[in-house]
Amino acid sequence: MRIAKTRLSDSTFEINLAPFLDIVVSVVPLLLLSVVFVEIKMIETPIPQVVQEAIEKDQKNPTPEVTLQLKVDKEKGFTFIITYPDKKESELINIPTSHGEFDFAELNRKSSGLKSKHPKIFKLGLLPEENVPLKIIIKVMDTVRRQTDGGRKIAFVEPDSGQKVETDLLFPNVTFSNVVEE
Repeated sequence: MRIAKTRLSDSTFEINLAPFLDIVVSVVPLLLLSVVFVEIKMIETPIPQVVQEAIEKDQKNPTPEVTLQLKVDKEKGFTFIITYPDKKESELINIPTSHGEFDFAELNRKSSGLKSKHPKIFKLGLLPEENVPLKIIIKVMDTVRRQTDGGRKIAFVEPDSGQKVETDLLFPNVTFSNVVEE
């Protein structure tokens, strides 16, 4: 009987890594291109619990007593648009730019005046024009969020307990009205 002879050269072979390396070289740039380079972050800022509850109740209210919006334009300045549901016309409050510069101190004073007229309103719709830089939009949001003149506080009555609550927050709930439908 004959025994089949096997050659040593038939049982050994070399792995050709060229196709594998071709795939890796093709896939790595694709994966790098699919990586998100810009991340949207949200800055959580704590507000008093009483104010948070009032904001939640204000959001659940289908017909607010008034709707406040702030239009920001680089040439025209700031314009508050105050809309009452029972009136057909809106009230406008203008804060013009001075020599091309925004007047943030006046914006805070007008915001404080509006808040003292409407202490239960915590939401402000922001309407920035395309010509307004992001840095200005952020500064506007910071300006209308909190009162900057120090000692003066805004008071409102908490509906559940009936207690008078004082806070330096003006409009902590700022939304982009030209992006999100209200």
